[in-house]
Amino acid sequence: MNSVTRAQTDSVAHHHTHTHGVVLGLAALVELGVVILSGSTGLLADMIHNAADACTAIPLAIAFVMSRRAPTYRLTYGYGRVEDLAGIAIMLVIFSSALAIAYEAVQRIFSPEPIGALGAVAGAGIIGIYRERSARLYPYARRQQNPQRGTRSGRPSCTG
Repeated sequence: MNSVTRAQTDSVAHHHTHTHGVVLGLAALVELGVVILSGSTGLLADMIHNAADACTAIPLAIAFVMSRRAPTYRLTYGYGRVEDLAGIAIMLVIFSSALAIAYEAVQRIFSPEPIGALGAVAGAGIIGIYRERSARLYPYARRQQNPQRGTRSGRPSCTG
């Protein structure tokens, strides 16, 4: 029976974190340009969401690196729990982005602005659909390359 080590699964997750963060960051930059052109609130909300998701890759990557450190005299179980702190940081980023989106939505309700550049907004929407689809397929494609990858037990995983 082939078993996959924690280092192998962490490596896959770490690589996915980098790839996902870069893709979301680039998508947020493109959407920012379209938001400036169009004034679309929906696209602004998606841009804030993508930027926040890209930012969550930072504490997660730090946690992956730190959790590999060996135990010390002071931390006899190692740094594995740093992932919990990263989870709190991620939760705060997501909560802050939700507050920013809600604030902008309420502002637009009370002082609406016309939307321009509808073709650019539609194009950004199509790119957003493609980005989401590719992000969902990434773990599946990695698993097709090596069926043992992404699971600790060697059995297929629905989470990638």
